[in-house]
Amino acid sequence: MSGELNRQFKEGLPRRRRPCVECPWRRDVAAGKFGRDRFDALAGTAGGPGCEVGVGAPMFACHKSREGSDKACAGWLATVGADHLGVRIAVVRGDLDPAALQPGEGWPLLFDSFEEMAAVQAAADGALCETGTGSGTPMIEAREG
Repeated sequence: MSGELNRQFKEGLPRRRRPCVECPWRRDVAAGKFGRDRFDALAGTAGGPGCEVGVGAPMFACHKSREGSDKACAGWLATVGADHLGVRIAVVRGDLDPAALQPGEGWPLLFDSFEEMAAVQAAADGALCETGTGSGTPMIEAREG
């Protein structure tokens, strides 16, 4: 395992504990908060069974993360996190509780896949709404050494 990946998660994988009020993975959040281009940029964070995302791929960060202090999105982890090899390594190393890969008790209903979420949530006109973070497309970089 690379030294960079070891350093990145030395204090555990930074993550949200539950989906925030505006989380795009929630089925009860109004569509249109983010544009299609944002979801296109984030498509590389989600794989599927037999088509997992590689160790060096970025992780889908919560849009409320502060720049430089990104945290993995709870909705993303619970829905498609298990299909990201970097997330699996974090679980094996003890840097991520495996329970984070399932919706928690009392959570809102989440979309079943990245494709479904992006199709429903993308703004029709592609315009981005202000998120208050000032941080473009948040992603947590996981690099191979």
